[in-house]
Amino acid sequence: MPWADEILLAEDDTNFALLFETACEYAGLPNPIRLVTDGQEAIDYLQGHAPYQDRQAHPMPSLVVLDQRLPQLNGLEVLRWIRLQPELRDLTVVMLSGTEVPGEAQLAGELGAASYLVKPFQFQDLMALALELRGWLDRHLPPNDGEQAA
Repeated sequence: MPWADEILLAEDDTNFALLFETACEYAGLPNPIRLVTDGQEAIDYLQGHAPYQDRQAHPMPSLVVLDQRLPQLNGLEVLRWIRLQPELRDLTVVMLSGTEVPGEAQLAGELGAASYLVKPFQFQDLMALALELRGWLDRHLPPNDGEQAA
């Protein structure tokens, strides 16, 4: 499956989403961020269902940042769905939660989350998260050979 360098952010708090995007920009993270606001919308995006069927406009992300407390389907339900899809087995998912709930981080790990983090609400901590994501993407995304001259 061809992965793009996009990040899919599944977050229903538009203020946090804006802060996240700003922190990524300040951290020099060049990856476009696609926003969905509930769990079902995240699944629709990943499946390429309307309105996300155009993969030029809505490419498959290389990283999903998934809020645990989403409307419709929560983050763990979306993560469970992702891991049941053979074509998404290698998709990296980072879980975010507004609060630390006992056992939730362990369950997320068992379901295949790369990381489970309590949402940072201080901008400098959010920037540190963005820098961590940038480092991961730099290490794990293949070079974009399509832009090199022949």
